[in-house]
Amino acid sequence: MSDLVAAWNELAAVWWPWLLQRSVAASVTLVVVGLLLLALRRRLSAHAPSHLMLLPIVVLVLPVERALPTYWPEPMPNAVAFTALPTAASPDVGRAERSESAAAVGPVVDRHAPPSSADMSSGAPVIAALEWPAIVFAMWLLVLLGGCSWLLAAQLGADRRLRQAARRPDPDLQRLFERLCSERGFDRPIRLRTVAGLASPIASGIVDRVVYLPTGLDGELSATQMRFVLLHELEHHARRDVLVEGLLRVVRFAFWFHPAVFCVIAAHRRWREYACDEAAAARAAVGKRAALAEALFTLIQLANDAPRSRGLMASFSPATHIMKNRLQRILDRRRSPHRSLSATSTIVVAVTGLAALTVARAQQKPVTVKVQPPAGASRAAVTPKPDGEVAVAIDQGLAWLLQAQEDDGRWDIGSDPQPRYPRDHNVVHVTGLAVRALLCGWDGPRRHEIARAVERADDYLQRQQNAKGLFGGGEALAEHYGHAQVLRALCAIQRVMPDDQRKASIARGVAFAERVRNPYAGWRYRPRDNDNDSKHTALMLLAFQDAAELGLEVPPAALQHARELLVQLTDEETGRTGFVRRGEPMSRFVAKVKRFPKKYSEEPTAMHLLVEAAFDDEEGVGAAVRARAADLVRDMPPRWDPEAGTTDYAYWCFGARAMAEIGGAHAEVWRKCLHAALLDSRIVEGSTAHWPADDAWGRPGMEAYSTASALLALYALH
Repeated sequence: MSDLVAAWNELAAVWWPWLLQRSVAASVTLVVVGLLLLALRRRLSAHAPSHLMLLPIVVLVLPVERALPTYWPEPMPNAVAFTALPTAASPDVGRAERSESAAAVGPVVDRHAPPSSADMSSGAPVIAALEWPAIVFAMWLLVLLGGCSWLLAAQLGADRRLRQAARRPDPDLQRLFERLCSERGFDRPIRLRTVAGLASPIASGIVDRVVYLPTGLDGELSATQMRFVLLHELEHHARRDVLVEGLLRVVRFAFWFHPAVFCVIAAHRRWREYACDEAAAARAAVGKRAALAEALFTLIQLANDAPRSRGLMASFSPATHIMKNRLQRILDRRRSPHRSLSATSTIVVAVTGLAALTVARAQQKPVTVKVQPPAGASRAAVTPKPDGEVAVAIDQGLAWLLQAQEDDGRWDIGSDPQPRYPRDHNVVHVTGLAVRALLCGWDGPRRHEIARAVERADDYLQRQQNAKGLFGGGEALAEHYGHAQVLRALCAIQRVMPDDQRKASIARGVAFAERVRNPYAGWRYRPRDNDNDSKHTALMLLAFQDAAELGLEVPPAALQHARELLVQLTDEETGRTGFVRRGEPMSRFVAKVKRFPKKYSEEPTAMHLLVEAAFDDEEGVGAAVRARAADLVRDMPPRWDPEAGTTDYAYWCFGARAMAEIGGAHAEVWRKCLHAALLDSRIVEGSTAHWPADDAWGRPGMEAYSTASALLALYALH
């Protein structure tokens, strides 16, 4: 029983965001359709609105707008004196490496997990395990099932009463009806019956189609008027209005709380009557408008005291609140009635529908974020610790980072030997990278040294946050990337050393990142400059995911739009994620592009793979594209060749983590190549070791960057 409760909670957790998402999309579609029809209402036949008013209902039930591509503008490269400017970064230390220090925080409770046997033995009822979304979901289902049951019973009852009271029509009326059916070209016969006391003509039946007329109606109307009435009801059958009415009522039961549903249904019913009037008038006698209007008045008189029928019917609907407009449309000689959609109306329907779906596609929709347990909780089993030469190299690198830390808690990046070129690193960037590398050894013999170093770095990083929430500053092209690195570092610290002040600092940093994000896109160098690249965007997404795991609120729109940007930049044929354009190769500084060719890096692709692994849902590029991207990274493993210029610590760092997430043969290929590239290239000085800062992004003085990146890569694939 407890498993059923847990499954119900999970189902409700999926239903709730779906319900909200569909409601917002349908409302946006209704507004767009309504505005366009309001502007064109005098130029269109009634057939166009009668079809278009169903579009919000379709969007409400099905995510049809997802079939459209996103229409974001192609990001343009930044106009600076170098080809492009990626920044070095590190992969996600999370996943398996989240440390065993979670035990100090306390047991992790999964609120979606089924109750244990100890919980069940306490005598608490099973209903206590249900969360409020699950209870609301159950109530919603009861309303839906109850409404559908009532609708089915009403339909069966109405059909039974009509069949019992129905009589065959007069032979002349039957011949007229058969001739009209033949003219309309129905593939299956439609029966005509008369019923005494019926309020108005009715089209009924989805499979067995029938037209019911009030007894004696043919004596009240002329031949032209009778032809108009019969054609009106046959048009309901031709349009499948009885089936549509049934579906609309089911949707109304499902979304009884949504005002847009009632607006759409009411508008559709009105416009379908206008459309049937137009089609019938066009076939009956356009020149006898007054006679057709008199037929409407006659039906109003017959319906005054007659009981209304229940069930799925498409009646002539002589409701007084729409009769005025119906009469005006029939008598308006400036309006030519159409039998169906005209060419102009067809174009308007297509364009309006596409515009409405495009706007609905762009509207904010909830994105599922896997919010994990509180700080300190491990998300996966602890990865086995490194051993052998890898363990020695990691320990030597940690020792070097501990010695290289400045007194104020930072790691320096040295002086710039070429100050005329912009820098893609700042001090907080490298400090955050070093902190995450140190935390790889949190459970090792240097834990106390690492804890003191991390505390000093934590204090330094928090002091660098300004009033806007930005960490660091001063290096225009490094601010956003360094900000993301600091967010990830502080989140990593928060997992092992929870602190409310630090958590508030992270929250301010997330808020700042959202404010500077480009509308409907991601990030690059400057706030909201409509310039995006995949590296800034991917790293910020990983930082947001880290913050969400701590229970912090992350803007759903940021996750949605930034991930859609990465999808847009990915070539589905090759799997490559471009830097600023779809599927383009990696880029370099102009000063380094000759020595370190861009063909030796798939860094944006590796970062995108990490984003896909972090969210692990169906909103990304899809399994086939991910597989091609993984193969692309696998086929570009680390290779230490200073003469060929293959060294790229940032790419190796992200690639190692991405291959560790994928596992299998991909990880094994990278593990062998990574060990061959890094173990022999380190510079050993006694009990410490570091890696030379001579790669595609480093320079002399940035050994903290190269060493931290190498440590993170080795720890990912040890």
